[in-house]
Amino acid sequence: MKRSTKWIPSPAMVIAVLALVVALGGTAIAGGVLTTKKFRNQALRGPVTYVTAFSSIPVNNTTGINVAAACPPGTFVVGGGIKLGNDQVQLVNDSHPVSSGWAGTVFNFGTVAHSANTTAVCVFVKSTTGSVPAS
Repeated sequence: MKRSTKWIPSPAMVIAVLALVVALGGTAIAGGVLTTKKFRNQALRGPVTYVTAFSSIPVNNTTGINVAAACPPGTFVVGGGIKLGNDQVQLVNDSHPVSSGWAGTVFNFGTVAHSANTTAVCVFVKSTTGSVPAS
C-alpha cells in the first residue's frame, strides 16, 4: 500500500514567500493608488505642440552659441532636442529643458557657417509640481 504524504512547506519557505509578496505589494502601494479623478487632474490637456527654432552658427566659434525654442504661453515643455547638419565640425555641448522651452549650446569649429534646429515639445497641463532648471 502506498503512503500518501502531503507536501508541507518549511518555515523558511513560508517566510520567503511572504517577504516576496510584501516586497511586490510594497512598491505598488508606495506609488499610490491612481484613481480616475487623480488622473484627470494630472493629465495632459489639449494637443501636443512642436516648436522649432532655426539658428545660424558662425564659423570658428569656440565659445559656443546658445540656441533655444520657446513654448507658447500656457504650455509646459515635456521634451526636445537639437539637430545639427551632418558635419563633423559641429558639436552640441548641452541640450536641456528650461522654464520657457528647450535650450542648449552649440559649437562650430569649421570654416563654414552652419545651422542648428532646436525643437521643444510643449503641452497644456492642469497642474505641475517641482520646477524646470533655470539653465
